[in-house]
Amino acid sequence: MTYGLCDYHKEEVHPFASVLLHPAEQLSYNSPRKQRFIRYRAAGVQKHTGLTFDEFLHRPPYMVEEMLEFCQEAENADIKSATSGLQALGDLDKIGQQK
Repeated sequence: MTYGLCDYHKEEVHPFASVLLHPAEQLSYNSPRKQRFIRYRAAGVQKHTGLTFDEFLHRPPYMVEEMLEFCQEAENADIKSATSGLQALGDLDKIGQQK
């Protein structure tokens, strides 16, 4: 029984099958560091604080969470502001087309 990893009795087995990393062994997909980086990037931490990812990671955990919350709120406000600005421009275009 191979449990879907590798059947060494097949003819088309990769020559390095016994030492290759199986996708199920890939721990970095959901590692805490990767998850933190995804949140760091989504919140725009570097844009709002100027901290690099390494500098950000060297902060105490409570501070990191506070920064993520602050930056996410600021990022959401930026998106809302940009959206309303684009809507206003669209309204001006409509007014210009009516004349």
